[in-house]
Amino acid sequence: MLIRRPWTTDPTGGLDSVFATAAEAAGHPCSSDLNGTASFGFGSIPTTMVDGIRRSAAMQYLLPILDRPNLKVLGKTRVLSVKINQGRAVGVDCANAAEGTSQFIPAGEVVLAAGALSTPQLLMLSGAGDPDDLRAVGVRPAIDAPGVGRGLSDHPDITLNLEVSQDALPAITRNHQPGPAFSTALHFPAERTGTKNALELLITSTPNHKLFGSEAPQHGTQEHLLMLGLMSPASRGSLRLRTADPFESPFIDYNYLDAAGDQTALRAGLREILHLLTDSAMQEVFVSLPRLSGDMPNEEVLDDDDLLNRWISDHIGTRFHTSGGARIGPVDDPESVVNQRGQVHQVQCLRVADLSLLPSVPCRGTANTSVFIGELISDFMT
Repeated sequence: MLIRRPWTTDPTGGLDSVFATAAEAAGHPCSSDLNGTASFGFGSIPTTMVDGIRRSAAMQYLLPILDRPNLKVLGKTRVLSVKINQGRAVGVDCANAAEGTSQFIPAGEVVLAAGALSTPQLLMLSGAGDPDDLRAVGVRPAIDAPGVGRGLSDHPDITLNLEVSQDALPAITRNHQPGPAFSTALHFPAERTGTKNALELLITSTPNHKLFGSEAPQHGTQEHLLMLGLMSPASRGSLRLRTADPFESPFIDYNYLDAAGDQTALRAGLREILHLLTDSAMQEVFVSLPRLSGDMPNEEVLDDDDLLNRWISDHIGTRFHTSGGARIGPVDDPESVVNQRGQVHQVQCLRVADLSLLPSVPCRGTANTSVFIGELISDFMT
């Protein structure tokens, strides 16, 4: 994977420069590598965007080898379940949406890399899960694996909308290639939240109307998003089948904010954000500050834990970094699903190679981790 950084020592203008100035004034150091060990402070976000194109894993790994004789790629094809015969995975049942046909593909080994939502769903549809739960929706159990679908974790997220004056923004000096949605991040260490939770603050470099293809605001203003993510959540959720129909989405309960420390960390983060927004560099470019409540000053909400907890619960969202649901662990742990090589307990020739095997979501974005998991599992198979 090719990694690029939008800037190195200083942001290239626009809202990134204003954000970095305010973060530094608040006592946050500049970090040269936000992928580094225990890296905190503000810095440039590492991306896989090269020459204006986001280089996905498919582009980097799959496209260069499409002509290999031992590789066949089936487009518009959905796996419905893994066929398990006497404790051994022997292939997958698939459906082709374009042709309206189905087929069984035999395999010497099956590797599920469908992600932390679809991999647990496929395991349950294949008969791997809690036997009582499977029977309740009409799936015949193949193995007793109660940990499948349990232990989901994610980065819960709070988003604020910022109205910014175009004229007040510093000039942007960058090449003519389109930039990423996010160029700069601020990582809070757990010590600043008074909990064991670290936080990540992102601000969009590109205005909303360009990100989402909407109409540009009038009167020389533009809107940006400020996003606060809880990066080390203690709360855990679950996923279970709605029906035995593989085309039906499963029930997903993220169970956000179940752990009291998660709420405490987000309260601390919101208070620090609103303080950050009062920095003189930020004030110069804002048309108006975001309001937490339309009928009372921000200070009243921020000073009251109960009011702030309710506001957070009403505005919680996701970073789409779901992990867990088929977590790694020893075979005698009833909540674990796979071993250290990604092999599913009690099933031969079946592996998992995605974020679902993680016991907890990584404390940064999950793209690098998911690629690393694929590399590691592939090494175990050779």
